[in-house]
This record gives sequence, structure tokens and C-alpha cells, in this order.
Amino acid sequence: MMKRVCNTRFAMSAMLLAVFLLVTGAGAPVWARENISAGQAGDPTDGEGISSTGSATPEGDTYSSAVESTAPHRRSDDKDWNEVVTLTVVAHPDLTADQQSMIAAEYFPGASARQLKVRRCLASYIIQDLRLATNAEKHKPPEYQLLVSNADKLGTAIWAE
Repeated sequence: MMKRVCNTRFAMSAMLLAVFLLVTGAGAPVWARENISAGQAGDPTDGEGISSTGSATPEGDTYSSAVESTAPHRRSDDKDWNEVVTLTVVAHPDLTADQQSMIAAEYFPGASARQLKVRRCLASYIIQDLRLATNAEKHKPPEYQLLVSNADKLGTAIWAE
């Protein structure tokens, strides 16, 4: 049962991240992002602007006024979005050897650590969502069972506490 709960937690985190990327358009195909930025999609919450064929109607176009002017910055200008950092997740060192091996078997089967490659701007959200300790002296078990072992090298990618 414990293994199922742990695997579900990682799966839920991955699913939340995938939904976030899809909602923001980052995970959408290029043609879909172009349609959204060109104002060719109606507001999905109210159903207006969508004809019976599923295409947006000009009178219901809620996005055109928002994209009439170009944004002052492009996605390529956001260095934190474009940089990928690696979070090295290990069992917390303050756990006993038996506890560390159990945690490793649950979270990273067949390995002693897991490398998570995430966008720099999302690193703190991943750490918060997975309840990862970033400071072994300050964040102790049982509240924190996992530790980001390379937190000191991440600098401003993670929120200071």
C-alpha cells in the first residue's frame, strides 16, 4: 500500500506539471499556440464564440483584444524558463540506514537517488510539492524524508527559507 501511495504522489506531481504546461500553452503543438495567440479560440469556460463545427466565430472572439499589441518580451528572453536545472533527490541522511533503504526502494527503485530535470523557474514549486528538504540541518525527518542533495549549487533557483 505504501508503494502505491508514493508512486501516486510522483504521478500526481507529474500530472499537475503536465496540466500546467498544457494550460500555459508550452505543451501545446505549435499550430495550437499560434491559433491561441492569433485570437482564434473562444473562451472555453462560457462556450460562446464556438460554432457548432467547433471553430471560433468572429463575434465571440474574446482573445483578439488581448493580442492586438505584441508583448514586450518573448519566451526566449526569459532565462529562468529556458534554463533546465537538475534536482538530485536522495533519502534524508538523518534517517537510519534501514529507513534510507526503504525510502530509496519506494521512491527510486534500483537506484540510490533520482535526477529530476526541471525548468529553473519551476524548481521551487517541485521542491514544495514533493516536500523535499533543501537543508539537512534545518529540515528534519519525519516531516522531510527526501533531500535535494545539490540544493547549495542551485542558488536562486530555489526559494530561501
